[in-house]
Formats: sequence, C-alpha cells, structure tokens
Amino acid sequence: MGELIQLVSTADAKFAPGLMTALASALGSASGRFGYHISVVDGGLEDHSWKEIELCLEGIAARQGIELRVDRIPAAQLLTADMPMRRGSQLTYTRLVIPHFLKVKKLVYMDSDVVCLRGIEEFWTNLGECAVVATRDPLGVLGRDSFARKHLPRGKRRLPYFNAGIIGINCERWKTEENQRKIHNFLLLSDQFPYADQSLLNSVFHDDWQEIPELNNQVLTLRNCANLCRVDPAVNFHHVGPHKPWLGHESSLYRYAADLLFDRVHEWAAGVECSARTVKARSVVKVRKKVAWYRFLHPSRGREYQEILSSLDTAEMMVDRLWLEWQASHCPPAS
Repeated sequence: MGELIQLVSTADAKFAPGLMTALASALGSASGRFGYHISVVDGGLEDHSWKEIELCLEGIAARQGIELRVDRIPAAQLLTADMPMRRGSQLTYTRLVIPHFLKVKKLVYMDSDVVCLRGIEEFWTNLGECAVVATRDPLGVLGRDSFARKHLPRGKRRLPYFNAGIIGINCERWKTEENQRKIHNFLLLSDQFPYADQSLLNSVFHDDWQEIPELNNQVLTLRNCANLCRVDPAVNFHHVGPHKPWLGHESSLYRYAADLLFDRVHEWAAGVECSARTVKARSVVKVRKKVAWYRFLHPSRGREYQEILSSLDTAEMMVDRLWLEWQASHCPPAS
C-alpha cells in the first residue's frame, strides 16, 4: 500500500456539482504515485448527490489504478459557537478545526469551486517545516487585506499574501499552542473578515508559509481570464466569487471560456450533458465600453478587456484545446 494523500473539501447541497467536478478532476490529474483519502465536510449534501459523487470518484480511481478511500464528515461535528457566518453559513470556517478533527500529520484542503487540471500533489509534496503551502493571491501583499492591515505591524504589510482556496497544511505546526491562541483571539476580535477565513489565516501564518507556482491555484481574475488562450493546460482554475458556473448557464463575458471549461469537466465527471451556455448581453456591452475607456486611462487594462472581447468567438476552441491536451496527458478515457 502506497502513501495516501489526505484531501479535504467542504460542500452543502448548493455546491454539490462544484464538489464533484473539483474532486473528480483532482483524481483525474493524479500522478499515480499516491493513493487518495478524500474526506468531505458535509454541510447538507443530499444522499443521492453524495452517492453520485462516490460512484464518480470510485470509477476514476479504478481507471487510474490508484487506491481510494472516501468518507463524509457531518459539519455539525466541527462547528463551534465562536465561528462567524459567511453568507449565512459557518461551513467555510470548519477548515480552522479540520487539522484537529482528522488527527493526521498533514493534509491538503481544496475549495469546491476549482477545476483541477494540474492536481493537488504539489501542495502535498512541498509540505515541510512551514505550517502552510499555498500560492500567491492576486492581492499580492498583506496590506491589501483590510483585516490583516489593521491587526499586523506596519512592517509586515508588504509580506506576500496567499490564497486559501487550495492549501497544504502541516497539522502539527498548525496546531501549536501559539497558533491556536492567535486563531482564537482573532475570532474574538471580529466576526467580519473581508475574505472569510483567508483573512484570518494570512494574519496567523503570514511568516510560516511556503509559496508554490500560481498554476497550482490560478484565481480567475480579469488578467488570468484574458490569458486563458495561452495558458498551460496543466493548471487549476479557481472560480472565486459568488457567481459559480453550476448556478446558472448565463456567464459574464470575462468568465465565459472558464465556465465552458467547467461544463466540459462536469459533463465528463457526472456523465450528463450541461445546458447550453450563453453570455449576458449587458456584459458584452459593458466590456466594449471598458475597452474604449481604458484605452486612454489604463492601456494595459484596456488590452486585457480587448482580449476578453476578442475571445467571444474563440472561447470554444480555447476550451477544446485545454480539454483535449489535459485528457491526452493526464486522464484515462471514461469507460
């Protein structure tokens, strides 16, 4: 029996399609060097959805020839009274206690809004002495997070800031008495974090994390969406923000190609055809106005909007390229 990567994610009924796509694509991208133990913190998944996810993952693991264990942890077992709310749910903050609950030395946590065409193994293999392995967030530095800026010394505001959508966790470092005291004190200070527990985690682990390349967790900013036609197919796309591709089939122009890619991967994972995706007409109008406006005020931003506008006619070809290249190099065909 080889080494098992402990992979953890969280979801409720609303996020079930994203969870299936994230976990299936992570398994599809597996190198074969490791088995996987996947634990899902369940905030209200319906039983039929869970069964579909289990069957999907078992099928991929069998085709990949890797060992797989899957279990479901009721979120109620992890929730505590001092966890704040995030869009009406405390589920986001269960990550703060997962390293205590699972009793493992290390784990990888992944949000359920990732299309994982690179896989998560670099977060595992790079875990060393630091508490966290992560990629740099588009914010760049701690000082751009208002919570971190308020609660950390001025001299630390230029330190790099990580995105917490996928992170490797050294549980022993995470659980030290000092770090737990910091987490507890920050929770007492505020129930309003601009970026949920990412703000808190950066404030605690700002000098105890290791950076790995952005392709491991590429946040879908305007710039990254504009560069989609040139991206390496081995990349994890992180659909940050409230507008998730499975919640509707109308996309903003700048997310259109990325949402098409989600549809393609979800169809492969779930074995069902997604509804046709369209672009919001008002989004096209808005981008055209920004192309004209930024051409003079901010030329580099104007070029990004022009790239987005030009991608409308080529989005399906871009997605075909990414999908076919990923299938050829990472994923065995479906049975």
